[in-house]
Amino acid sequence: MTLSRTDRLAFLLAAEGCSSVEIAERFSLTHDAVRSRLKRARKVLRAALEARDTLPAPRRTASASPTKGSLPDDDLAQFFASPPAPHR
Repeated sequence: MTLSRTDRLAFLLAAEGCSSVEIAERFSLTHDAVRSRLKRARKVLRAALEARDTLPAPRRTASASPTKGSLPDDDLAQFFASPPAPHR
């Protein structure tokens, strides 16, 4: 989102297969201006992806809370004690 709207759209159009000449006509820019914008957009995107990939992964620590998808013992016992819901 740090790119200008025009640079972002030009990058997306290029990714979809439009030539820089077609993009230049669409935005009333010169061919060289579009090439420059695409180069800048790729550089910014590459830096953002590299920064994201170099961030350390969040460390998981043991906690007292139950894990995702598990039920506390009381709820688990109640679940197995109750009759199953009828299927429709």
